[in-house]
Amino acid sequence: MENISNPKLGDKDVPLCVDLDGTLIKTDMLFETFLKVLKVKPWLIFVLPFWLARGRAYLKYELAARASFDPSLLPYNQELTEFLKSERTSGRDVLLCTASNVSIAEAIAEHTKAFTGVLASNDKLNLKGSAKAELLEEKFGERGFDYAGNDK
Repeated sequence: MENISNPKLGDKDVPLCVDLDGTLIKTDMLFETFLKVLKVKPWLIFVLPFWLARGRAYLKYELAARASFDPSLLPYNQELTEFLKSERTSGRDVLLCTASNVSIAEAIAEHTKAFTGVLASNDKLNLKGSAKAELLEEKFGERGFDYAGNDK
């Protein structure tokens, strides 16, 4: 985990924004949904380039729409999950901020009971890297949030 935004880590008035892939879980949901979809419908391998041509956000949207998954089977970072639940219980806003599709993020947030909200990709916006940073700064201001993630 890396705090890249706020020098007052743990301030209850400052929202805690948490990445999914490689942080909350020890895998990548794009990879997981890709494998799930191809396992059940291998012929979709021929459609994937067309989805990708419409952008990574659209690819993630289409894969999420076709991949059924059980959030309880994901390899969670248990120590982090317990910390997030504690922070939420103390009254802090804890947001799942991920480049994964919103349907996946909401299912994981509901399963873990660790989050007060979700910011995630949809069929048009890939909430990754600079897009995520811009959204967080727009929503909370520069240095107005704590961030836990495996990448800047």
